[in-house]
Amino acid sequence: MKFKLLFITIFLSHCLFSQSSKIISGPMLSYIDARATQVWMLVDQSVKTIQIDLVDYDNNKTLEFTHNVENPYFFQDYIPLTIPLESLRPNTEYIMTISIDGNEYEKNFDIYTSRPYLDDIHFLIGGDISNLSLKSDEIFNSMTIMKSDFMIWTGDNLSLNSFNNKLSFKTLSNDYISTRLNSSLNNFLQSTPQIATWSDLDFPNFNYPEKIKDSSYHIFDLFWPNSLKKTYNYTFMDYGLYQKYSYNDIDVFLLDTRSFREEPSPNTSLLGNNQMERLFEEINKNGATFTFIVSPTPFLFEGNESMINYSDHLNEFLNRLKSSNVEGVVLLSSQGSRTSFVKLDKSSNLIDSKYWSPIYEFNLGSIAGSGPQNFSRIKVEGELDNRICIIETFNEKGEVLFFKKIHEDELKY
Repeated sequence: MKFKLLFITIFLSHCLFSQSSKIISGPMLSYIDARATQVWMLVDQSVKTIQIDLVDYDNNKTLEFTHNVENPYFFQDYIPLTIPLESLRPNTEYIMTISIDGNEYEKNFDIYTSRPYLDDIHFLIGGDISNLSLKSDEIFNSMTIMKSDFMIWTGDNLSLNSFNNKLSFKTLSNDYISTRLNSSLNNFLQSTPQIATWSDLDFPNFNYPEKIKDSSYHIFDLFWPNSLKKTYNYTFMDYGLYQKYSYNDIDVFLLDTRSFREEPSPNTSLLGNNQMERLFEEINKNGATFTFIVSPTPFLFEGNESMINYSDHLNEFLNRLKSSNVEGVVLLSSQGSRTSFVKLDKSSNLIDSKYWSPIYEFNLGSIAGSGPQNFSRIKVEGELDNRICIIETFNEKGEVLFFKKIHEDELKY
């Protein structure tokens, strides 16, 4: 009897291991709204069918999703894929189970659809993992145990080798795959929903051929399923990677500062006309307590890629923010060495700000770039009309490097 039980244990362990080994990276969830999300994974090229079950124990219901694996880009070893999960119920906890070619994957995952009541919101933010190394294990472990509702990646989201070779669809996709094979990064990607934009390592400069730009977009889309395609009725050529996300009483606007970037000068553009129009069309409609506008590059801080190098464009951006009468605006940008902030208010001389609702910009550092390792957490907490935004930055050990608290009244006229 003992030998029979031992055989069963070994057999089950082998099945679990073999199916786990077929999911090379992920599963990773994207943005979750009231009724839908997506799950991304990198699978072995031998995988034929993936079955996902979402169990709602409170209502005794199960949603089933079957995905037949295809390989339209002819990946040789591993295939990136995204599976949409739709028809979800608001304010519901689902337990997600995954089966690979009929065999159940060893891990289950929780999915929480958006809540209809006011609640605390915590999200992580950071970018630049261009120097992945053993040193990066510690920071990803710290990020994994720091519970959050979601993570925002601000660009340079891969360890890039392609600039040493000829840029192509193949070399860029190989860079993404090698990055996702990092086990500590993968553990973090599994731990919380992920959304992302890109920067100069994810997307080449304005002087690169259109073919390379097109390849960069398709590869990004294969590895970062930001939101369901039908959420926005536009193409990449219209607005790039621009997205808006709403979580409870906050809005997050994720900008694309690569797709329409022109050579810096006082009268050239960083965001492009279409993206700028879309941004302010949606800002004018929002009633969020805090509005976070996230950019891979600085707004008001000096730097080679900062919006400050596009002076007319920056003035237009700030004046339109002013005329929109939106309150609670916090700008979050990347490419700093450590977290710094600037406050734009009535005393500022950047533009005529006599009737200006104060705005903060927080310029954040890199997770695993060439400089000090750090990541940030944004917390929005408190009761109605008494909400507080807290910005914290941590080193690779999870120790606090920076702390700033902003009451919602501080960002009102």
